[in-house]
Amino acid sequence: MRHWLNFLSFTVSALPAAATISLTLSDGSNSLSQLTESGGGSGTNGLLWGILIDTQGEGFGPVIHEINQTILLEDGQELAPGCFFFVGGTTLTGPEGPGTVTTAAAVPAFDSPGVSAGQSFAIIWFDSGIPAGGALVGGMRFGILADPGLLLPSDGTDVTFSHLFPGPDPVRPAEQTVLPQIPASTTTEIIELDPGGGEPLTCNMAFTFPVSVAADDSGLLSYALEQSTSLEETSWMPASSVTTILSEVDGLRTLRIIDPEPVGDVPRRFLRLRVSTP
Repeated sequence: MRHWLNFLSFTVSALPAAATISLTLSDGSNSLSQLTESGGGSGTNGLLWGILIDTQGEGFGPVIHEINQTILLEDGQELAPGCFFFVGGTTLTGPEGPGTVTTAAAVPAFDSPGVSAGQSFAIIWFDSGIPAGGALVGGMRFGILADPGLLLPSDGTDVTFSHLFPGPDPVRPAEQTVLPQIPASTTTEIIELDPGGGEPLTCNMAFTFPVSVAADDSGLLSYALEQSTSLEETSWMPASSVTTILSEVDGLRTLRIIDPEPVGDVPRRFLRLRVSTP
């Protein structure tokens, strides 16, 4: 996007001292634009955006919302292992239309672990309606733009990165998803069920585990009970199951997945619960 007279500047302190790093992303010749909400289309105004610094050199891996962990979209938050977020602002209308980064935003001085010159950073933006300071939750949509040329300069220097965005920009939708954490463990037990009709109680295998309400409601976690008679990897097959909610407290939901086949009805049968994300 050409002829944009404003410029974007980040002031980042990699140390507690006063030295700062200035990252100019737009100037009078080129600018970053066409950041778009998850539905696609053209650029979208009002999207929260910022930078994500990779302090471990392992890339910008999946963003996962962990159970019982609150992460807010504010300066210095670790959104992925070793990747620290800093608020830039919101997208506005520029010469090429909406979805343009137009505001001069100063990132406050910080002392995040491991931040140093030469590390990669990326531009990250979030879907419509997600504010700065809001909580990160499973199912949230975001976009991320990484480039080999986006590297933190040395302390006290001012480096322009606008040359990375020449000419008309492509539409960049918020097409990635914050993944809910897969439960790390389950409790396996045999419970008694009442089949009704005056029939005797049955003993059934059940799997119980916690999951955040937001993650469960997002539809991004799938639960599949599988069965085998030999434990051979190719022998596992889908099994029917019944899912119930045991409790829901402070945003945490406890699920129980029950095998409707009573224990002892077949000579030998192994069960496993597969929990997965897309």
